[in-house]
Amino acid sequence: MSMRLSFFLSAGLPVFLLSACAFCVDGPQPVEDVYKVLLDKSVPFDVNKTRKATVESLVKAVDPHAILLTAEEYHEFLMMKSVAKSEEWPEGICYLKLRGIYRDAADEVVGLIRKWSEAGKTGVILDLRSASGESLASVDRIAELYVSGDPFLYQIKDRQGNVIKTHRLKGITATLGSNMPLMLIVNEATTEASEILVALLKNRRGVLIVGSHTSGDASFRENIPLSQDEILRIATRLVVINGPQFESTGVLPDVTIAAVSGRDTPKIPEKGITIKPESEKAKLDRELMKKVYSDPALLRTTDILLGLKATVFYGNETATNTPGSAEIR
Repeated sequence: MSMRLSFFLSAGLPVFLLSACAFCVDGPQPVEDVYKVLLDKSVPFDVNKTRKATVESLVKAVDPHAILLTAEEYHEFLMMKSVAKSEEWPEGICYLKLRGIYRDAADEVVGLIRKWSEAGKTGVILDLRSASGESLASVDRIAELYVSGDPFLYQIKDRQGNVIKTHRLKGITATLGSNMPLMLIVNEATTEASEILVALLKNRRGVLIVGSHTSGDASFRENIPLSQDEILRIATRLVVINGPQFESTGVLPDVTIAAVSGRDTPKIPEKGITIKPESEKAKLDRELMKKVYSDPALLRTTDILLGLKATVFYGNETATNTPGSAEIR
């Protein structure tokens, strides 16, 4: 065994890191040099902490979003709940804030949107800002609500361009585009499964994207065990959708909302002085305003839905089938 290999094994470094170092045997060995200095100078250090820092630095050089999880963190990741907030607002507007698209999203998100559609609600705001997720099965289920025509959704490819898996619509069913508008709010931190969903729904009937461009990360990450207590989550595959690609550029919104600082946040106008008592409609309008006024993206999506409600009765089959009736697309 070489002196270099003996040193790394004594430091407790993982086997895959040894393999990576084999590629640079004839070049500089900064990791080995640092450990050697620490040992030669009798500088105390925690082997486990330095090992984790070394591994994380290595994988982040390959994938900036790679993470090293403990078994407990991995379990929590698998049990992550998709829905952070679910509310029904005045004027038939429904708000759904997601942490990400995880395993429970297929049933919970689809169930809520279908329930609201059957109830004849005005529309759904699906807030995917800073949302991620890992469940492609849930992405497929949600996409089926608005994707029609070509059953091909996207492919998962390896880094050599070989197709690993093709995702398609499981069945041709009636979509909700005609009677349940879906407003997606996104930002630069919309990534992973959430970004894939946004890319699939771009330019679909009944869907409008509001906010800023998404992260532009078309990678698919795998969870790879390194030991009994360590799982590496790292990009190993590429997602290629049936439509405009979003690698690097991100998905561009249909309506761009510029970011505002805290001091630029608009304030709700004071109520005017009136002799007449405030009507129930006015109370509901003010309640809705309180929910959205300080959030420009939320305010814009709400305005759009109210405009649509004023011009067409979504959920009313007769109205949507009337010649000349309005549609988002």
